[in-house]
Amino acid sequence: MRRATLTICATFLLIGAFQARAATPISACGTAITKSGSYVVTKNLAVKTGATAGCIFIISNYVSIDLGGFTINCNGQSVPAITDGGGSLNGIIVRNGIITDGCFIGGLSLGFSEGVLVDGVSAIGDHADGIEVGAGSTVLRSVSNDNFIGAFLKCPSNAIDVVAVDAAGGISPIGSGCNQFNDLSEP
Repeated sequence: MRRATLTICATFLLIGAFQARAATPISACGTAITKSGSYVVTKNLAVKTGATAGCIFIISNYVSIDLGGFTINCNGQSVPAITDGGGSLNGIIVRNGIITDGCFIGGLSLGFSEGVLVDGVSAIGDHADGIEVGAGSTVLRSVSNDNFIGAFLKCPSNAIDVVAVDAAGGISPIGSGCNQFNDLSEP
């Protein structure tokens, strides 16, 4: 009897641990992330006409967003696809997806946040800044095409395997102490 009770308790502990690690799904623009944790986009998202905030608005530290290979389409609206709203946040990760179609304020707008990791994100098409990150950040294996500034980095930060094409500002480090490795920047 005692062994069965221990087995049942261990099973519930494992289930609880698994549930605690499950990513929170994001299935629509207008999502505000208010708690630390992992989030995953579950389908292509589109900003609605007249939107006044970013598609995904982060207001908490230590947030990981997996775009799941999906696209956030800004539909030419004057809002960013993903933003910190000017808040000074820490530990944001955004990976694996596409931001497109005229996010005129910026595609990935995390310029006030520090310690940001952007990995495998493509920002394509008429954004003010395709990818913008604050100091102490790293942009990896990402592409910015047809934006005013491809990747805007507040230094010290790192850009590794980043491509900025058809961007007047290319990859733009601001300040000193930024490192660029194996990048391509063509206006």
